[in-house]
Amino acid sequence: MPTTLDRDTTRQHLENFDLRSLFIEELGWDHGGTNTEATVAGRTFVLEAVAQKRGMVVYQYVADSGDAFPDHPTRQKIEKAIARIVREHLIVYASHDRNTLSWQWIKREPGQPDRPRQHIWHRDQPGEALIQKLEQLIFTLDEEEDMTIVEVSGRVRAAFDVEKVTRKFYERFKKEHYVFLGFIEGIENVADREWYASLMLNRMMFIYFIQKRGFLDGDPDYLCNRLQHMRARHGKDRFQTFYRLFLFAALNILEPIYTACLEAMRGFLDDLERSKRKHCPEKLKDFREVLEQITSHASERYFILKTIIVNNLYGVDIMEEAVEICKLRLFLKFVAQLESYDQIEPLPDVDFNVRAGNTLVGFTTLKEIQDAFCTTPDGQRRMLYAEDTAKLKRIEEDAEIADRAFLQFRQMQIERGMDASKFAEAKLELRQRLDDLRDE
Repeated sequence: MPTTLDRDTTRQHLENFDLRSLFIEELGWDHGGTNTEATVAGRTFVLEAVAQKRGMVVYQYVADSGDAFPDHPTRQKIEKAIARIVREHLIVYASHDRNTLSWQWIKREPGQPDRPRQHIWHRDQPGEALIQKLEQLIFTLDEEEDMTIVEVSGRVRAAFDVEKVTRKFYERFKKEHYVFLGFIEGIENVADREWYASLMLNRMMFIYFIQKRGFLDGDPDYLCNRLQHMRARHGKDRFQTFYRLFLFAALNILEPIYTACLEAMRGFLDDLERSKRKHCPEKLKDFREVLEQITSHASERYFILKTIIVNNLYGVDIMEEAVEICKLRLFLKFVAQLESYDQIEPLPDVDFNVRAGNTLVGFTTLKEIQDAFCTTPDGQRRMLYAEDTAKLKRIEEDAEIADRAFLQFRQMQIERGMDASKFAEAKLELRQRLDDLRDE
C-alpha cells in the first residue's frame, strides 16, 4: 500500500477546496453518503457528503458569506445531531473564503464523554502536518475485500488522535541531548551541564513548535530564516542574542470531567429557560458566570486545560530537569489548542504548581506543622509553652496570608486580559509570603 501522497497534488486539492477529488482520487475512498442538516438554536447547517468508506462518511460545511466556521459549542451540537444519523464520520468546516479548514473527528470511549479532535489548515501554510494525517487514510484495491468500518475508523483515529507521546520522541530527545552536550563550554560540573542542555533543548522545542503554528511573525520556518538573517548581518557563529509525568494522567482524567460538567451546566440553563415555571433570577447564577467566563477565551478547551492546571495539578520532583520537561509538555499542550494567532493568550504560570524539591524532607501541609508542635516523636500529646503557642499562631497567620495571596494569583490567571504588571506584583508578593513562611 502506498504510504505517501503527492504533495503538490494534495495541496492543490486543499487550496481548491476539492475534498471529493482528494478523498476519492488520492485516498481511495468511495462515492456515497447522504447530505444532511443539523439545526442549532434555530439555525440550519447543511453538511454535504463528499465521500465514504464502509459507512464512515466525510462531510463538508462552508460558512455563509463573511462568516468563519461555527464556534466550538455550535460544532459540538452539530456533531451530536450528525452522530444520531451517522455515528462514524469526519466533518471539515470551511470559512466562507475557503482559506481556513477545520478538520474535526470525535474520539469516543466507553464511560467517557465525547472528545473532539481537530486540525486547522490555513491556505498560507505548507500543510505538511495535515498531509501526514491524510496519508494514514489511504486505501488501495488490494485492501477492499477485507475492509470493514472498524478498520476505517481505526485509521481515522490513528490519524487524528495524536496526543500520546511516543517512545520514539524520547529516544530522539536522548540522542540530541547527548550531541548537544558536546557544544556546551564553560560549565565544568557534569550534572549542571546536563541540566543546562535539557533546559535549552526544551526551550528550543517550544519555540520550534509555536513557529510551526505560525505564531512567530507568521513564518512557519522562522528559526531557520532568522538564523540566516542574523548570520548575514553579524557573521557566522554570532547568534548569541537569538537563543536566550504523572500530572498528564490526572489532566487526562480531569479534562472529560470538566467538559461533562460544562455540558451539564448548559443543559440545566437551557432547561431553565425553556421551563414556564417562575424561578428566582439568581438561580444557577454560578453556572452562568462560569459559562460567561469561557466566552471571553478564544478556545474552550484551552480554558478547560488552563483551569485544571491552575486549580488542580501540583507536582514535585527532586530533579530540576524533570520539572522543566513537565512544564514544556504542558505548554505544548496548551499552544496546540490555539487555531490562529489572534487566539494567543498568556500561558499559565506553573512555577508554584510544578516545583523542584524533595517530598521526603520538610512539611507539606499546615496540619503537619501543627502536629509537630503538639505531638512527640512517639505519638504522645504534649503541652505547648507560651513561646511555642505564639510561634504556632504566627505560622498559622502567615499561612493564611500566603493562602489568600495564592488564591488571588490563581484567579488572575483564569481572567482574560489580566494586567501584566499587576500579575507580576501578585507573583512577587506570593513568593515573598512563601519565603517568609518558610523562614518561620
